[in-house]
Amino acid sequence: MQRYLAILFFLLYFNVRFAVLMPFTSGTRQDDNNMDFYSGVLMAAKKYGDAGLDININALDLKRWQTVLPSAADSNGFILGPMKCEDISYVIDRIDTLTPVISPLDAKAIELAGTRPNVIEAATQQQDQYREALEWAKEETAAQRNVNYIVITCEQDTALLRTVRTLMDGYGLRYSICTCGVQKEITNWENCRIPVEAGVNVAILAINNEAVLNNAVRNMSIYAKEGNTLVFTGSKVRSYETIPVECLHKARVHALCPYFVDYRAPETRAFIHNYRDIYHTEPSQYAFQGYDLGCYMILGYAVYGKGWMDAMESEPVTDGIQTSFKMKRIENGGLKNTAVRRVLYDVDYTVKLIK
Repeated sequence: MQRYLAILFFLLYFNVRFAVLMPFTSGTRQDDNNMDFYSGVLMAAKKYGDAGLDININALDLKRWQTVLPSAADSNGFILGPMKCEDISYVIDRIDTLTPVISPLDAKAIELAGTRPNVIEAATQQQDQYREALEWAKEETAAQRNVNYIVITCEQDTALLRTVRTLMDGYGLRYSICTCGVQKEITNWENCRIPVEAGVNVAILAINNEAVLNNAVRNMSIYAKEGNTLVFTGSKVRSYETIPVECLHKARVHALCPYFVDYRAPETRAFIHNYRDIYHTEPSQYAFQGYDLGCYMILGYAVYGKGWMDAMESEPVTDGIQTSFKMKRIENGGLKNTAVRRVLYDVDYTVKLIK
């Protein structure tokens, strides 16, 4: 997206008009998460408005949908929101046009994007997290003579295991499978692993269950002392507070995450500083997502106009502050975001965004 900045000044005549459709209230109270998201979108609009783009935002309360939806679909280039999959389903069932409707955070909306050509799923799916894990593992082990893949799973996560096996079969990788429980050591690890002199072990933790993933990470923090084991897993490992942080670092966990903020980056610090100046508070995850998605959509629409959905599939990965974007067309459906962030828990107790 950075290359677009060079041509922005040739687009000053272009009007970017879109709607933010949210339930801004919950009962009689303001919905803080949705308001934070909208605040982030306003920050994105200010950024490109200051650069010269003519931007018009219609902030629409979802509770007024009976009267709002027709005009929202007809008069706006795209619609950001709502948050929940069921609300998005309600919206797209009641608009006649193919105005793009973007799901900001709910990964379940992939079901809608799979059948509706105007739905864009911004939340990355777990399948893409493990696809990226295999890509990262291949890069990390490119110089190794012998790479031994081991998938660690549990009986509660058969669906995830099927997903990972399908991916690994597609890559033509040979692998062993070990199982893990809540308290015991990882079954069959000693038989599946190879010693240091024989090569490197790549452990793929295909586990969603919190207690089992906790135990698997603890075990891997011990096995990693052998010196030839790399550990890869999805974003769940960052979601569970019960997993000891020191174990993540001792195991040198490679986590694949849809969302991660690098607070050391200059653009992150600038955004936080500006957000504090305007709103007198700290930005939340929802504010970061509103800003990233707002920037991505505003600039994409400014460059490509109504042909945005077809054109953006050919664009490279675009990095925001919290989220990265790489759109892919779903057969007979809309677009889904396939970009994932690589996060490394290093042995020096730092957490790094790897690009």
